[in-house]
Formats: sequence, C-alpha cells, structure tokens
Amino acid sequence: MNTQGKVNKRLFKKTELTTQKVDLAKISDLENSSSEAYSIIKEITKTHEALQSQISKYNQANKQYKIDIASAKSIFKTHNNLIDDLQSQLKALGLSPNDVPQLKEAINIGSDLRKVANDMPNYSNI
Repeated sequence: MNTQGKVNKRLFKKTELTTQKVDLAKISDLENSSSEAYSIIKEITKTHEALQSQISKYNQANKQYKIDIASAKSIFKTHNNLIDDLQSQLKALGLSPNDVPQLKEAINIGSDLRKVANDMPNYSNI
C-alpha cells in the first residue's frame, strides 16, 4: 500500500504538472489575446477620432454650402429681375439685348448661377 501511495502521489504530481502546463499555456494565450485586443482598441480609437474630425469638417462645410446655395438663389432672383428690367427698357428704346455686351454676359452668368443654385445636389448632415 505504501508503494501504491507513492505511485499515486507521483501520478498526481505528474497530472498536476500537466494541468499547470495547460494553465500556463492558457495564461500565455490570454496575455497574447489581451495584447492584440489592446492594439485593436488603440487602432479603433484612433480611426474613430479621425472619422469624428472628418465628420465635423464635413458638417461645417455642408453648413457653409447650404448658406452659399441660399445666397446664390437670392442673387439669382435679383439678377434675373435686373436682366428682365433691362431687356424691357432696351425693347422700349428699340434696341436688341445683343446690342449691350454686358447684358449678354449677365445672361450667361445668370445661367451659370441658376445651375449652381438649383442643380447642385443638397447634402445632409451626417
């Protein structure tokens, strides 16, 4: 029985050491996993901050864009009214709009202004 007890103790120690090796391997795996997790947390945080910065810049630009479009629409309306008034006055005088180079240029500018005021897409805030 004494021999049996020694054998059992040796087997127990061997099993205990094997179990400890498995536990040590798990601890090592856990440390590696934690290191990877920490690295990805840092990377995601960095990317998130970069995105937030870009979103902020986009929202500021989009706000200015909407202000500029509203301004362009207002100017377009005023511009067209001036063109219409001038064309009416020229007609009353018996002149052609083509006789006034500034009017021809203003009509072209009015066309470009209409495009940016009405045809440009509207973007929304993110």
